[in-house]
Amino acid sequence: MKEFFAVDTHLGYSESSSVIAREVDENNLKEQEDYTKKMQEYENRAKLPPALNAVRVVCNVLALILLCGFLFGLTLSENGKGIEGILYCLFGVSIFFMLIAFLLSRYRKSRAKKVAKDEGYLALIKEGERIYDKCVASLKIPSSAKPIDVFLYVYSTQSGDERPVSKTVKYVNTPVKAFSEANCVMVADLQVVFALKKEWFKDFEIIPEKVTFNCWNKDEGYGANEYRKYAIKPTATGALSVKNCYKFILEKDGESFAIVIPPYDGEAFLKLTGIKYKKGK
Repeated sequence: MKEFFAVDTHLGYSESSSVIAREVDENNLKEQEDYTKKMQEYENRAKLPPALNAVRVVCNVLALILLCGFLFGLTLSENGKGIEGILYCLFGVSIFFMLIAFLLSRYRKSRAKKVAKDEGYLALIKEGERIYDKCVASLKIPSSAKPIDVFLYVYSTQSGDERPVSKTVKYVNTPVKAFSEANCVMVADLQVVFALKKEWFKDFEIIPEKVTFNCWNKDEGYGANEYRKYAIKPTATGALSVKNCYKFILEKDGESFAIVIPPYDGEAFLKLTGIKYKKGK
């Protein structure tokens, strides 16, 4: 079954492109692009330079390994092996690496605080609010629209086969606004509004397996009380995973498609589609 919100990086096309109801004009789009570039510059200034960040990560890892070696060595020492000198060295070096990692973390925080107080950054935030309001008005997104996340599938076609672009995540987590308009479920970002006819929605199912995605979009962290029950967890690659996503099945022009919504927004989207619970759901 094809993903409805999907992008082929080679063709630049997705099925959702065929149901665009409204889109911002070129001037608004240019403003968004310029804003994104400027904001990215400030975000880079707030982060550690790549080389220093790599040093921080390596120091954390080495400190953990050496500390584990020290603790393991204590058990051997208790058995009369007499390796106290080596243990002191392991402990001392682990503390040294921990100190470096700590100082680099403090430096990272100081950079972020400096950017947060920068007048240019504060002015850019206000500019972003103006662009946001302008786009919302242009796209006619009502204030009652629900902010939800939609999982976007990004793939490439090679020798006729579809392959996810990323090897670490399956989906790109995309914040949108969803609302009803006439007989359609409208899904909007700040560039386009998609119109999905409610008659296309046939059913939904819960995906019990873990689904990986790239980032968290909500204001509160995924560990907050509101989201704790969904057991969202970081992966070894720095991505996130979650179980029990909602998979909505729709039929358009004789083809079946799927829309995947994370569990914390599944109920809100379900209400918009008008699909009724069936026995066993």
